[in-house]
Amino acid sequence: MIATLKVIAYGRKSNPDEAARGTETSVKRQLEDARRFIARHADWRLTGEFSDEAKSGVLGEDRRPGLKSVMDRVRAKAVDVVVMAANDRLARNQFEAMSLLYEFHKAGVRLVYHNDGREVDLKTEAGIFTEAAHNFGGAFKRVSDSSHMVASLMQKARNGFVSGGAVFGYVNARVDGHVERRIDPPTAKIVKRIFAEFVAGRTVGQIVKGLNRDKAPTPAHAGGWKAPKRQLLTPTRGLVWMKPTIRGVLRRPIYKGLVISRWRKFSETFEHMKPDLRIVDDRVWAEAQRMLAKNTRAYLRHTNGKLWGKPPANVESPYVLTGMLACGICGSVMSAESRPSGDSGRRIRVYWCRGNKRGARRSNGEVCGNNIVVPMTLLDASVLRCIEPYLSADVIADAVKAAVARAGSRSSVAAERERIGRELKAVDQELGNILTLVKRGIVSETVQDELAATEGRRRDLRTALARLDQADAFRASAADLEATLTGILRDWVNIATKPTVQQRQLLRKLLPARITVMPYVKGSRRWVDFHGDLALAPIISGIAPAVGDDRPDDRGHRWWPQRDSNPCFSLERAVS
Repeated sequence: MIATLKVIAYGRKSNPDEAARGTETSVKRQLEDARRFIARHADWRLTGEFSDEAKSGVLGEDRRPGLKSVMDRVRAKAVDVVVMAANDRLARNQFEAMSLLYEFHKAGVRLVYHNDGREVDLKTEAGIFTEAAHNFGGAFKRVSDSSHMVASLMQKARNGFVSGGAVFGYVNARVDGHVERRIDPPTAKIVKRIFAEFVAGRTVGQIVKGLNRDKAPTPAHAGGWKAPKRQLLTPTRGLVWMKPTIRGVLRRPIYKGLVISRWRKFSETFEHMKPDLRIVDDRVWAEAQRMLAKNTRAYLRHTNGKLWGKPPANVESPYVLTGMLACGICGSVMSAESRPSGDSGRRIRVYWCRGNKRGARRSNGEVCGNNIVVPMTLLDASVLRCIEPYLSADVIADAVKAAVARAGSRSSVAAERERIGRELKAVDQELGNILTLVKRGIVSETVQDELAATEGRRRDLRTALARLDQADAFRASAADLEATLTGILRDWVNIATKPTVQQRQLLRKLLPARITVMPYVKGSRRWVDFHGDLALAPIISGIAPAVGDDRPDDRGHRWWPQRDSNPCFSLERAVS
């Protein structure tokens, strides 16, 4: 009686649409060939078939369910022979392939490739070397195919065709062997809505709420940016609009008809203007970018380089110092809150440490103990009165003169342009000499380094020349410039009398960091001491009573300076 060997077949393909094209590498064709090959052996009995659809050979068995099922049976010695088309079906990663072959060798399971009928020999040194060579060939072909694919995609991008995936607002259409984009009216309508609402002054958060309320299709539902698998869509991923998604829409230049394809690895960028892909006009696009840039620049940075917080929305805060005060104990923001005052139930606005109010724990595990709240009107007035002395006419006049001096005369600009022009001419000549060496075939490492350095110098010189051209475009005399700046800075005077919006705008320019508010308690008396850096002076400081200070004459209704001679300036702190 002939002993029967248990055999399983395995197939794999990388491209998901190969089966539709009926190519020879499709899984269906591989398994059919395996059955015919197994049928030619009288002592072989097919006990199972496993496959991996659209799975790259670079992936390990943990990401290929079919291969994992095969290897589980190999390790359990539940099979005698495994049949597959060729060695690249097992793996296209040389290290992964040799690791899998070692599992076959330990289990004593035979591996046969039915395309050429070759059985893997792992018992001799020559056989092991042969398999290593075959696996190297498979890995080399994968790298080669990858290089050809990248070159092909770059050529498509160079010609202005689609080289990537889908983009929200468009559909991909195959035309004469390549893919082009077409505007998709339903999703393009959503893009227009986002731009229109943002330019009209709605915040990104408000736009998100409106789209989710109306159940507008998201990019994931519509097929772009990328079309994830349906099981990856969760309530926080793909099903709803989120702020980063809105900002991604607002920043995509394709919506104004400009298609940009960047290939950073090769330092190449291809740009094509396609009017037929325009969804928003230039005016709306430019205004949206201006507002985005404004919000980005409005990030206020602390002295240690950390961001202060979120940039201001298009709707300015109604409170003067919101986001500009920090607790002196834990460093948290002093936020604006509303709380009842006295038995009348009348509510007043106060500043309160957010770390104490929310019970947030610090790095040492303790909650901030700053439970002192300060009347908003009192602290606002105290800070503004401390700043006003440094916005006098004399200070502004000195600042204007310094700005005019930095602007420089037109003669100095002309001399600088002439100097840069001479250097640029010399660099161009040097670059021409290097390119001559390259054309002669002299491409040593030294020549390559020199070429890169010379191109960098030329780029820097051109940038400097462009800046001079921008500076020269403002053809105003020193007197005109001084008059213009004086008119602008005159608005900074009397900051305490201006509307809240203007006060906040000026304070963002004057305060390089948050004002620190330190609480104090002495018996029944409660107050805060505030101090901070000022762009026009070394430091500002002052004192304001807190809510609950029991002095009957001026409870929460008066401020007093730290020094009688100079209420907003502490010499000891300035020189320390």
